[in-house]
Amino acid sequence: MTSVLTVDFYSDTLSEYMDVRVIMPTLENGKNARVLYLLHGLSDAPSVWLHRTNLERYAEAVGNLCVVLVSGHRSWYANTAAGLDYATFVFEEIPRKIENMFRVSTRREDTFVAGNSMGGYGAAKFALLYPEKFRAAFPLSGAFHAEKYIANEAERRAVFGDEPKRENDVFSLVSEAENSADYPKFELICGKDDFCLADNRELFALMKEKGFDATLSEPGGAHCWPSWDEYIKTVCERIGEMQ
Repeated sequence: MTSVLTVDFYSDTLSEYMDVRVIMPTLENGKNARVLYLLHGLSDAPSVWLHRTNLERYAEAVGNLCVVLVSGHRSWYANTAAGLDYATFVFEEIPRKIENMFRVSTRREDTFVAGNSMGGYGAAKFALLYPEKFRAAFPLSGAFHAEKYIANEAERRAVFGDEPKRENDVFSLVSEAENSADYPKFELICGKDDFCLADNRELFALMKEKGFDATLSEPGGAHCWPSWDEYIKTVCERIGEMQ
């Protein structure tokens, strides 16, 4: 059985109250749960994964998986040019909070990250900036050329400034990687009718060129929740296979 919890806490990084949703399994025999950090897309919130997919059921089937649904608002999981440090909040503060509050493993081999669209970009960035933390990353329909998906110029400048810094450019992070063996496995999934497919093919080709352990699956599907429901089911199944 699993429980779905809402955790409200004051973020020292953002200087405001934030919340996360946590799918927590019932643990037996003193074991700690493995952890999947799951990031949402640009127009969504953490709870959307619970409303639009069967995530809880998929996670329960794995058996010992805690899923942490984080809030990144419209930040592209960046320390923004406007001064809101969402990258630090999501990539550093939330894991510390979760590890202190719940019986979860802190081992790299038990820790995973995934996300859709903006969250797919965030999952790739998270794994590239903190490779020591993760066994595998699962970007779903990743919007990897982040700046081109922000139609409003003022919003784009508030997030990235004049242009994305190195830490916000996943292509630069892959290109500059010195030892691909130090990085987690990347399993990209993007539908054949998804407008982000070109981004995914480009990043996958660069990863293969640099020697990363990476795969790209192109199932049928578009940039939509019916596709992401199927993809997150696949992610949970893959994590289950990595026992």
